[in-house]
Amino acid sequence: SARYLALANEKLGDVLISTRDSATALDEYRKALSGFEVLSKKQPDKLELKLDVMNIRQKVSFAQFKLGQLDRSLEGYNACLQAGQSLLSHNFRTVEVFRGIAKTNLRIGEILALTNRKAEGLEKTRAALDLFRRLSAKNPDHAEALHDLWSAYTVLGEVLAENGKKAEAVVEMQEGLAIMEALGREDPHNMRSQRDISLALGYLAETYLAAGQKERAHALS
Repeated sequence: SARYLALANEKLGDVLISTRDSATALDEYRKALSGFEVLSKKQPDKLELKLDVMNIRQKVSFAQFKLGQLDRSLEGYNACLQAGQSLLSHNFRTVEVFRGIAKTNLRIGEILALTNRKAEGLEKTRAALDLFRRLSAKNPDHAEALHDLWSAYTVLGEVLAENGKKAEAVVEMQEGLAIMEALGREDPHNMRSQRDISLALGYLAETYLAAGQKERAHALS
């Protein structure tokens, strides 16, 4: 069916983005977006299809972000945000919708910070972190929510550093590392968590260096 074809394009895009082939991933995501949009127009009352469109738009925007197409990516993420708000206004208030809105705000904040709209970027990033915190509090045992929360702390740390708030950036990176270490202790054989702990340590070390705390940075390496 048309939905399975769109899902196949999306899954292929996911594989390609994980191998850092963002350009080919973008092609596959665009094919999937086209398929999902056609289906959603045919069944405008089916809110699950609107969620499919929102989610694949995020992936298109992320591939553009990876390719350095920041203006196009920002435009796409703003469309995602509108789609999320539309779903909420139709009382489609699922975890997936709130998670999508939080992920979108996080990326928008990051792009704004990178394109010299730093204060605005910081505001968006804080809003995303706040929503991820609430989602995690409602489901504290769900590993995906904790990974999201770690991502939000990490991006907030980077945005704070972009704003010259280096000491605050260190605090947020430490919070993120603590989340990943707790998750790692709960499931020591989870390869993803172990990889993300290494990433979190690397981000924190970079932030220590940026804040002039060389001894602390070297202690982590």
